[in-house]
Amino acid sequence: MKTLFALTLSIALFTFIGCSQQANEELSGTWINMEYKDIYDPEDSQKQKVVFYTDGKFESFKTISESKADYKAVYKIEEKWTDKDGNIWYKYRLAEKSWDWPDTFYLSKISNSGKVQEYQFELEIYPKKIDPSRAAYRKYNRE
Repeated sequence: MKTLFALTLSIALFTFIGCSQQANEELSGTWINMEYKDIYDPEDSQKQKVVFYTDGKFESFKTISESKADYKAVYKIEEKWTDKDGNIWYKYRLAEKSWDWPDTFYLSKISNSGKVQEYQFELEIYPKKIDPSRAAYRKYNRE
């Protein structure tokens, strides 16, 4: 009986810790870029709105006014750090996606103001750096 109680308590504690950490992530929220125009090239699709929910879900929208997401996934943060300038960096990947691609790996930087997110993505490996000249580069402002 004590073992069952300890196991139940441990599961509840880990669940609470996991949820509270996700809810406090700077990555969570709605990010927009009105300059992006969705095109029909899956390797260069630029969505005007992306949303990182506190429960680990991710959605992207062709336009800011869309209410139905065109892509959905689960994001999994694998690394987070803050640089000397106060920018917050993440390595996360999108899994359990609504599109048929391998897992997508992201290197993301949120500005020290918390208002700008830049990221670079790659298939199957993490990018080494964020390069604005690459097709897989995106920049968003917090809504």
